[in-house]
Amino acid sequence: MTLRKRLLAALTAAALAATPVWQAAAPWLPPTAAGLVVAGAATDAWARAGGSRSSGGYSRPSVRTPSFSAPSRPAPRTPSTSGGYARPSAPSSTPFFSGAPSAGDQAVSRQRAADALRQQQATEQRRQEALRPAAPQPSRPAPSASGSSWWGGGGSRTPSSAPAPQAPGWFGQQGWAPPAYAAAAPRSFGIWDGLFLWFMLDNLTRPGTTDWFRSHRTDPGVQQWRQQADAMAQDNAELRRKLAELDQRAPPGAAPDSGWVEVPPGIPPEVATADTGKQRTPSTEGGGMGLFGITFSLLLIGGAGWLAWRATRTHLRDSKERNPDVNRLVTEAAIKRSFRVGMVLTADLSPFILAAGATRVTPPAASAQGRMSVAAVGRPDMGSFVRLHLDDRRGMFQLHLDASGQPDECRYFSLFDEVTPADAGEWEVWLNPQDGLIGWPEFQAKDGKLYQRVWSPGTAKVAPVPITEEITTAEGSEQVRQQAMLYGAPTGLAAPAPATEYILVTAVQRQGQAWVELRAGIDINPATLELS
Repeated sequence: MTLRKRLLAALTAAALAATPVWQAAAPWLPPTAAGLVVAGAATDAWARAGGSRSSGGYSRPSVRTPSFSAPSRPAPRTPSTSGGYARPSAPSSTPFFSGAPSAGDQAVSRQRAADALRQQQATEQRRQEALRPAAPQPSRPAPSASGSSWWGGGGSRTPSSAPAPQAPGWFGQQGWAPPAYAAAAPRSFGIWDGLFLWFMLDNLTRPGTTDWFRSHRTDPGVQQWRQQADAMAQDNAELRRKLAELDQRAPPGAAPDSGWVEVPPGIPPEVATADTGKQRTPSTEGGGMGLFGITFSLLLIGGAGWLAWRATRTHLRDSKERNPDVNRLVTEAAIKRSFRVGMVLTADLSPFILAAGATRVTPPAASAQGRMSVAAVGRPDMGSFVRLHLDDRRGMFQLHLDASGQPDECRYFSLFDEVTPADAGEWEVWLNPQDGLIGWPEFQAKDGKLYQRVWSPGTAKVAPVPITEEITTAEGSEQVRQQAMLYGAPTGLAAPAPATEYILVTAVQRQGQAWVELRAGIDINPATLELS
């Protein structure tokens, strides 16, 4: 019998012995009820002493205390453990990473900082609008095609308590009212009108809508809109539901012909684009142009194309200088050119030998020369990353690519534990917005070792990094949705052994299944990799 069970038995015996005392103090209580009162108090004391549930050996310490003003029927307790893992009671005041972050870690942290900035700006805009007095409106004016408000009309915004305004022009004729959260987003995304994109998201069952999203997933403007929507969805459950439905209905597909504006049937191209000058939709009407007109048009298009090519080269160069992860098209091309299923990867095995016994990393199943086969290529939408999954399906190399598409960072991760939460309460242990394990400032392993957060380091809880990884195998491609956070701790080994051990904690959703993966990793010098 464990100490807790003995404590519970002792408290229960004391409760039964104290029944006569309760009856003397409250003669109106039946003997059975008096015993239950004391037994209930004993059970509650046992629960406060640590009687919460666990799963897989991971737990989160309970910090709840009873209140004398609590209702007579308390809400069910949320488990503080899952899979044997527990949230540390208090984050360390000394950050682990005192040096400069790696290129990949800095890119993830900066991307999350940009998302946080957009959320702050949206919140501030809503706050300013709430403080702004509404102009008196004796009658509701018709929408105007000019002005400076988000929807294109002038005047003050309608207070949030009033019914949502109907969209102007063609969208209003469809009986569609723009959602309130869309007002905080930019007016345009690349060549696409923001109103058009939000309308499409609210009308996924409209013919051609999902096909349009599927074929335009790689469009820079659509990707910019999706990043904005994902950032806003962190605080909006309804928007998260809509985006999840979009991902289910419209997985990635073939990209459209470059430069052509294609819209679903029944939607005028002029309402879909933010700049009508950028429209190049094929004409469906018979032409009456002569040879001169055709020649002049070709020369005009050719000149515009040359100018656009020069501008694009300048924009790409500037984008690379400001942020290597901005140019996703370069990254996609580099991945398709350099990484493929079935390729042979050769790595230096000395880091695994030097780190043996000091980390949770399991070396890859490689030949004596360090050769191994790539079974799947993963493309996570978290910046310029690519993942090479090995044949054993437990090890993977995660590469970060620079602006030219070359690896400037490499980490090897091996799976060392997996947890399958049994109920919603256990999932709260991992993903609760206030104190979930994934995103907590520190992660505590089962042996008590602490790892500090690498992505977005700090002492406050942050949301996990949402990742959609497109994994390509010999059988085809699929999308795996993840919520992840990276942690790290010093190995204590002398150079040239790996200085840091990483822990990648990921909640995975794949093909109707869900689980939590825990991977341990070390840095690998990307210059030692050979890809063939």
